[in-house]
Amino acid sequence: MKSWTEKFNAPARVAIKPAPVSIAGMRAGEVMLVPFWRVLDKAPPTTKRLTFGAAFVHENRREEGLPE
Repeated sequence: MKSWTEKFNAPARVAIKPAPVSIAGMRAGEVMLVPFWRVLDKAPPTTKRLTFGAAFVHENRREEGLPE
């Protein structure tokens, strides 16, 4: 089994998949995209790897009133 680091570093195609069943206000077949700055903050190593940097994440979180 691959580690999370190996999975993260492996080249992969991004696939947006529809919800398979109706859940949490989404109907089966719908696609929900969440702005990534809502799930990342400036601390995780993932944020540091973004091409536009942690400042972009910080600014968008600040504008939406999200905690640091």
